[in-house]
Amino acid sequence: MIYRKVLIGFCVSQLLLFTACSDKTTKEKPIEQEQIEKKEESVTVAEQKAALPDNFFLDNRMKLAEKIGNGSVLILYGKRNAEMTVVKNPDDQTKLGADRNFYYLTGIKDPEGIVVIRKEEDEIKETLYTSKDLKQSKEISKIQTIKEIQTFKKDQGNLLTESNVLYVDLGPLERTEIQIISELQNEANKKGIAIQNIYPVLTTFRMVKTVDEINMIRDAISVTNAGIKAMMKASITNKDEKDLEQVFRKELKERNIKRMSFDPIIGGGKNSTDIHYLHNDQPIKPDDIVVTDVGAEYDYYAADITRTFPSDGTFTDRQRQIYEIVLKAQEETIKAVRPGITLMDLEKTAKSALTEGLIQANIISEESQLRDYYPHMVSHHIGLDVHDVTDFELPLQPGNVISIEPGIYLINEQLGVRIEDNLLITEGGNEILSKDLIKTVEEIESFMKP
Repeated sequence: MIYRKVLIGFCVSQLLLFTACSDKTTKEKPIEQEQIEKKEESVTVAEQKAALPDNFFLDNRMKLAEKIGNGSVLILYGKRNAEMTVVKNPDDQTKLGADRNFYYLTGIKDPEGIVVIRKEEDEIKETLYTSKDLKQSKEISKIQTIKEIQTFKKDQGNLLTESNVLYVDLGPLERTEIQIISELQNEANKKGIAIQNIYPVLTTFRMVKTVDEINMIRDAISVTNAGIKAMMKASITNKDEKDLEQVFRKELKERNIKRMSFDPIIGGGKNSTDIHYLHNDQPIKPDDIVVTDVGAEYDYYAADITRTFPSDGTFTDRQRQIYEIVLKAQEETIKAVRPGITLMDLEKTAKSALTEGLIQANIISEESQLRDYYPHMVSHHIGLDVHDVTDFELPLQPGNVISIEPGIYLINEQLGVRIEDNLLITEGGNEILSKDLIKTVEEIESFMKP
């Protein structure tokens, strides 16, 4: 899934220089590659073992409590910000689900939920307001005080009592126009209470995945891989984007996956050059190239894979030429992925490789022309959000999961190619979590033979 320049822009790296409430270099336990459970691609969800431990959400709150001072209160809402997602109907809350920071701290998939965490004299007091079953919510979250969501209005007036700092989630751009947060801020301002954005702190936590989280992502990737292979096979006889989308949805349904991590992008011919194409309703010609950018979601953990293939199973000479340029750029960028470098370092590597390939193909003459054919970024973090929370200042570290997705789009030729894999940063470099999905020209043509 392409990083959304429409909303944030390529220069977002300059805007997201987060100012965390405390130390931004919190160290996590290193992820050792041999610790991580391997998964077979064909398993169903019923057979999958990946699950978060019982105390996962409690541990996250305890870690957060260490970052806030006495006299502080955190109020976090379950309603998700639709602008940070890629869906056809952002008003459909069932598609959006709960806010991922809210879920990360509570484990409750409730867009109406509210969690209040107060710290007084090193003692933590927690209250969860929810529209879900109270007993089940207590079991999942390990929060002892659970109340029905209707009671929040009655309690709201006392939330800032004896507090000197209010923590809220303003997101990466310090947004203050969200109504419910604005009301809190107005009340805090009247009482002289300082307001701080908790988003940067939660970002540093969520960027480093635990072994259990990584296995959740593995499961989402496994199902996604199966769906993409099914689309490759189906494209020989199904010459419509809508048909291919239905094939993908069917594969997920058969594996008991109910949600996708974003609305699928399935574009043939001229639509392969539209990086945010979501219509998926046009016919596909026999000689069209097809870009499929899709992802299953397993318990909110996302996969994000892109494969490009010829609709009739055989690349034309031109399609093969462009595909090989993109594949080489991806391979070179993947080789550069290791702890200590940044996403901007990877961007430079990808741009250099793409520029070299396009110059050799006589498409451009210098790197300044590349943006006309490569209008997005090569990488983003993946986790509870398909474009997961990111601090662009921080170098990669073990436990990060990122995408590598170079692309070339020749609009005049109705030819777009993008190849995307998901990588885990390890102590020794990286592991391609989606490596089981074919991607060379020879592999794809051999697999698609009737």
